[in-house]
Amino acid sequence: MVLVKICVYVCTQVPYSITNGFISLSTDRDPIFVAQFNLINAITLTINILSNGNSFYTYFCVSKRFRRQANHVLYDFYMNHCRQNQIHPNQSEGLAMNDIACSMFVIS
Repeated sequence: MVLVKICVYVCTQVPYSITNGFISLSTDRDPIFVAQFNLINAITLTINILSNGNSFYTYFCVSKRFRRQANHVLYDFYMNHCRQNQIHPNQSEGLAMNDIACSMFVIS
């Protein structure tokens, strides 16, 4: 698991560092050259930003136990708790608090 996380980290963080190094050391001010490096920098920066969620995706792809827990939390909780919010004629105010709690879970 740790080896996979290290490989994902290296593949997502190193390209941005390399392109930033090339841009800062470059003395050529040709507009086409600068535009090409700006494009490469934007692409590697996007990959770098998207790598913030790589721990979740790494665990989700590698660990069977993590997939089961994520399925339980994300799907079963919603189906068992938030789907029970049907209004019945004899229901008390306790349901309103449950609606608020479930809507807060879904929004965040």
